Amino acid sequence: DVSVLSERFHVVVILDLRDPGAKVTQPMAAVYPDTPLDEEVSEEYPQQRRRVPIVNGRVKREIVAALGVHAVPRICAWWVLREGFRYFRGALAYVTRVTGSSLAQVTSRVVAPYQRNSAYRLTITWIRNARGFANLYYIFSTAGKQAVFEALKTCTVVDHGAVLVHCESGKDRTGLIAALLLSAVGVSHASIIDDYFQSHQFGLSAAHRERVLCLTEDEWPSSDAFSKHPELQMMYGAPKVCMDEFLNLLGREHGSVEGYLDFIGFDAGWRERLKSKFLVPLGTKT
Repeated sequence: DVSVLSERFHVVVILDLRDPGAKVTQPMAAVYPDTPLDEEVSEEYPQQRRRVPIVNGRVKREIVAALGVHAVPRICAWWVLREGFRYFRGALAYVTRVTGSSLAQVTSRVVAPYQRNSAYRLTITWIRNARGFANLYYIFSTAGKQAVFEALKTCTVVDHGAVLVHCESGKDRTGLIAALLLSAVGVSHASIIDDYFQSHQFGLSAAHRERVLCLTEDEWPSSDAFSKHPELQMMYGAPKVCMDEFLNLLGREHGSVEGYLDFIGFDAGWRERLKSKFLVPLGTKT
């Protein structure tokens, strides 16, 4: 609810990490209009939306390169199968509604396991060839480093209200920015991993499937599938191993998370400014 964001939580800037063409509801757009990134954040524009797409063209090219040429045809084939089954079952559902045909309904039930299997194989093949979500987060943070810097900068400079950071599911792109903000102010890796894991149960829930991903129950992994294939938990949930491996990868490649932040331009000066905003002495009433 837009009024809750503005009146109860005092959100003045919405930081949208999704692709540039992602839709925004009219009530939200009216209260939080898009503002170009080259305009400085100030109280002159009390409420605004700033689009900072993490997954840009370079990130997508890096992901394809990480997958390898040999994997792309297989991934495309599983995607075509999944979408083909989805549209076929949609057509059968339409026939059932219009004609009341039991044959169409039975056929749809027969096709359902094949649709689910194609969705599983697409996810598993994609994640395995991309070398896990930790590597995907690393690609986000390096190939998309300018967007990451802009996101961290926006969270730092806004001092007349709250910043709401979001993407689609709120665990990958948003989880990345949240982890870097926490690390920048000195929060331990263990606490950052625990914070990331807070999204896990929601990610595997029916609410996430229905309200965010808009998937049918037939397209959703069973509890047995989630247990058997950790890749499915990585795709939809937020298991601790993803963030743990990502932070370790930053450490190996840049010496530390602070080294990575220096690399993208969010240096010690920016981090001190962020700390002055977010940290208070122990015992201080807030």
